Amino acid sequence: MLQNYLRQKLVVEHFVDSNEYDEYAYSEPVEYRARIQQKVKMVRNNQGQEVVSNAQIYLEGKVSITVKDRITLPDGVQPLIQSISNTPDKYGRDVLKVVYV
Repeated sequence: MLQNYLRQKLVVEHFVDSNEYDEYAYSEPVEYRARIQQKVKMVRNNQGQEVVSNAQIYLEGKVSITVKDRITLPDGVQPLIQSISNTPDKYGRDVLKVVYV
């Protein structure tokens, strides 16, 4: 059912490491099916600060992604990930992941 709504592509490069200059190294790009919704929303980032999210990206719950990963939207923009939330089913398995950018 969820697959019917995930009709856009999101490219994710997973964070691997950082050097002494705080420059990040990333893995090879991986493409995921997604739903990108352009909507302004207030969210809390990992530091607990309220920040503005200009878009929300819906992914399958099994997708592994962190706030340190680099994402590329279909238009080529690479926004910073502000926050990530998970929605579990009645058995506790993540079925939906929302990435706030």
